[in-house]
Amino acid sequence: MLDNSPWLGRALGAGLWATTLGCDPNVPEVVPGAEPVERVPRPISPVVGEASRNLLQSYIERDPVVADTRRVCPEGRPACRDDETVTVPITWEQESHTWTLPYRAKRLVVGLMIAAGHDRLDSLRFLLTPDAQWGWPSTYRIGARPVFAGDDGEEFLRVLRAVAERLPERTKWVSQPAPPGVSVLLSTGAEPMWTYYVDGQNALLMHLVLYRGEARIDYVGMFETAPEEAAEMVKAYAQTHGEPPPFAARLRPPPAPPTPAE
Repeated sequence: MLDNSPWLGRALGAGLWATTLGCDPNVPEVVPGAEPVERVPRPISPVVGEASRNLLQSYIERDPVVADTRRVCPEGRPACRDDETVTVPITWEQESHTWTLPYRAKRLVVGLMIAAGHDRLDSLRFLLTPDAQWGWPSTYRIGARPVFAGDDGEEFLRVLRAVAERLPERTKWVSQPAPPGVSVLLSTGAEPMWTYYVDGQNALLMHLVLYRGEARIDYVGMFETAPEEAAEMVKAYAQTHGEPPPFAARLRPPPAPPTPAE
């Protein structure tokens, strides 16, 4: 079972507070003959002058489509010399099929932040699970609601962008270290993992899982507006529901060796 270290629970507790598209009754019906509305992305503006960048602005220089490149032989040739290879792009969607936990967790988070910076709504489908939810930045999943609830995730992405704009560029990404035994549990999907950005009471919490063998995000915790009474809300909720679910697995000590017979 997963467990949380006491300091992490106190730190986040003091500063913080499903349905799929195919089954969601709130998804509006498609009107026959209606013209599709073309969505125009709204990228984040770059920093002007000597102002400090926020977390979202730190990702807008990254390509939202091409994640990497690789060298291959020209089309139709199974083998070739090194000087004959050509460079081909690897899209974020293509790379997403190679993500595993815990070793590619940061790559998944970066992909989501780049998509948010460039307002790439279509990228959510290969970054999140179909039944992904968002709510408060708490392992209680307070206020959880579906990401894909009739708008393809538009409201979720709008809030994510606003929250990331409140976080400074220096905000660190935190993921609990996974000992070898726990890494195996994460890589096989036996255990999920939590990861987050946090700066004071502003936080961005993510729950990572294996979905059909690939790393995806199934919960994003964040406050739509800057939290004013976060600590009080979490405390009140904890008094009713008990301690929150853990962030990281706690290894049990090995059993004591048997006492040799006298």
